Amino acid sequence: VSYSCSTGLINRQSYNSKQRITYLGIPLTTRRPSAAQLQPLVDAVAGRLPTWKAWLMNKAGRLALVKSVLSAVLIHQLLAFAPPKKTLKQLEKIQHGFLWAGRADAHGGHCHVNWRRVCHPLEYGGLGVRDLERTGLAFRLR
Repeated sequence: VSYSCSTGLINRQSYNSKQRITYLGIPLTTRRPSAAQLQPLVDAVAGRLPTWKAWLMNKAGRLALVKSVLSAVLIHQLLAFAPPKKTLKQLEKIQHGFLWAGRADAHGGHCHVNWRRVCHPLEYGGLGVRDLERTGLAFRLR
């Protein structure tokens, strides 16, 4: 192996390892993480959905799952940094798709109520699902 070939391999390996360094599941970076760096988070949330069981659950069961499991995965990440709006939109799409249709995406007629209304507290007519953007802001302001 020539010197230039071996240094090229080392540089590529160190560059790839820098992108994937995490601590307690949070990517370590000096800048705000990009949507591409947070794609594993979106995949992890989507992977927690029991879509094969979703048709056995009623909407109340799916609401409980969205409020507990899917929100808990995200809260740990929201404490540390502000994810890009694209990532938050993807995560909300997964949440409302599972709530209304029992799968990762829902379109048009499946969404019964505006998602902003769903994110309102129970006493204000909502379903009590956490709004990811506001929750993340509140956690970072503490």
